[in-house]
Amino acid sequence: MEENNDSIQLPIELKNPKGDKVLMKLTPEADPDGLISRLNMEKIPSDDSLNRILGTIPSVASAFALSQSFRIIMPAGVLGNLMHLVKDPAMSGLLTTSVVGSSGGIVATAGLASMTGFVAPLVVWTILAFLTGQFFLSHIERNTRAIFEQLQKILFFLVAREESDLRARIEFLRYVSDNFRALRENSEMRIATLTNLQKVNTESLASLKLWTYNIQNELSDITQSIDFVKSKKKIRDNVGKVADSIEETRRHTNRAVASWQCYCLGIALEIQLGYMFDLSLLTYTKKNLSRQSKDLKTELQKAENIWNDLKNISYFNESNKFKAGELHAVGVELAEFSTRIDNSIVSTKQYIDSLENLEKNGANLLYYNKSFYRPTQGAIPSGKDKI
Repeated sequence: MEENNDSIQLPIELKNPKGDKVLMKLTPEADPDGLISRLNMEKIPSDDSLNRILGTIPSVASAFALSQSFRIIMPAGVLGNLMHLVKDPAMSGLLTTSVVGSSGGIVATAGLASMTGFVAPLVVWTILAFLTGQFFLSHIERNTRAIFEQLQKILFFLVAREESDLRARIEFLRYVSDNFRALRENSEMRIATLTNLQKVNTESLASLKLWTYNIQNELSDITQSIDFVKSKKKIRDNVGKVADSIEETRRHTNRAVASWQCYCLGIALEIQLGYMFDLSLLTYTKKNLSRQSKDLKTELQKAENIWNDLKNISYFNESNKFKAGELHAVGVELAEFSTRIDNSIVSTKQYIDSLENLEKNGANLLYYNKSFYRPTQGAIPSGKDKI
């Protein structure tokens, strides 16, 4: 006797071949309008790659008469663990294939696993890849545009011959950011770019340390010259030394801040391009951002205190080489640098927080009225919305 599909108990779970991990669940949704409102969901355009791939699910699910409204739930801990191409142990035993896009090129690698009672397979791997990739890609693009605008302002102060390495790093990050989608979808280019990206991040961090050290030395010399002026020792010579040292400190500061912002941007791109969503790594990265910026912020605060002190010393105010207005301009510039560093940290940490929340809480997609819906940027489902 043929089994009545309507009697099948739902939700239906898709597990890895070993049966010890739930990769995906399909569950009926009694209140889809309420779910859309609660999770601030957006309709996925019909021409979106994710929509085309998910489009295989309704035909499979229809065998179970799911009333054309159900959720696709990715449990917590699954998203990051599966984002390592077919080399991931969790993918062992799955049949793998390539997904060809509308242009005829390969756009993804798919792992196929059958669900109990389902005749057709589900493209699990591709769905997970699109979830974590597309969900946060526009978030990264907004942040990278803002950081690049700030980098362009800094480059105005730099000398091309002296800063060729820094300029090369900035242009490489621009290349990765502008072509991120294409690089992510080509396995060979993704791995090559990721290798170069890690190299750029290491170089940016090394440059940050170098320029911060140089700032520290310049500020030490400036402080010594100021003390000599206060003691009325070689006033003219020491005023001149301070003026020259300030210009050199400004150049070092521009280099250090540019290197710092390259590092923040590079870290965000590295996490996204490498699918490195492990919670311990994300937590470490956030702490590391604050730690790596600490010395530079300390020196900037020290420099700001020095400039404020100089404004009250008449020898500097009356000097033709070093006027009070110029001192004030430098102080404003230093304050802007400090703000820029903080903003870079906040922006990168917000991105990492989003990944952490997604990894902890899982993710929901909704199929409703022949369309798919996903949470909008910044809308992460809470624990109660996973069930």
